[in-house]
Amino acid sequence: MAHIAEASASVRLVSAADKLHSARAISADYRELGDSLWSRVNAGAADILWYYRSLVVELQRADATPLIHELDRTVTELERLVFLPSVAERTA
Repeated sequence: MAHIAEASASVRLVSAADKLHSARAISADYRELGDSLWSRVNAGAADILWYYRSLVVELQRADATPLIHELDRTVTELERLVFLPSVAERTA
């Protein structure tokens, strides 16, 4: 991940686009499957979200493009979805 800061702008762009697509897919799968999603991947929710958040931080250090901002928003939404109980769960 540390290599991202030194990568060319085009490499960062491709990496950010790939990670945005993946984060959106994870978010959609989590909405459909819930916590059972994590049994299909090789890491738990905390590890995966740590990876995506760390990548956002590294990308933001190197550049602040609209694509990186969208990746940040998507990862933040996924973190909230996974780690914050829903309103229905809080009132049950």
